[in-house]
Amino acid sequence: LAADGKHLMTDVWTSAGVLVGVALAALTGWERLDPLVALAVGLNIVVTGGAGFIGSHLVRRLAVEGHELHVLHRPGDRLVRISDLGAAARPWACDLADAERLASVLDKVQPERIYHLAGDTRVRHLDPSLAGVAESVERNVRTSLALFVAAHARCRRLQLLLHVGGLEEYGRGPAPD
Repeated sequence: LAADGKHLMTDVWTSAGVLVGVALAALTGWERLDPLVALAVGLNIVVTGGAGFIGSHLVRRLAVEGHELHVLHRPGDRLVRISDLGAAARPWACDLADAERLASVLDKVQPERIYHLAGDTRVRHLDPSLAGVAESVERNVRTSLALFVAAHARCRRLQLLLHVGGLEEYGRGPAPD
């Protein structure tokens, strides 16, 4: 979402994510932006899923670049991947499905950028029948949509919202070239 409130930036590969992006664009009139945007220095940034494997690497990179970082993580998550960053990355316990808590955090933080890496990755740990796929997809779409709507309503300084996917999108086969 750009500062003018009319642009939606997506870098989404899942069909569920595309559905969310298309629905938001249709509902809000936002235009799609090029995902290759230069990163300024010293920005106020929220990273959802910043305590996870990929998210923690992004948080470390952004910390080195001198940004003010706010890491949204599920309540009860272990923060071992970012615990050594101390004040460089402020953790916020926030389930994205909790609209009231999400609104409160976004009101306080007022980010200029949001990198959305949070997602339910339990499917890969289930049985080979992938019985939990529907539940996982539903949760990921619902929580992503909640974040997009809350950011649009509450983040007055937001310049960019980037939704990043993960390994679940490729399933058990080889990753595409």
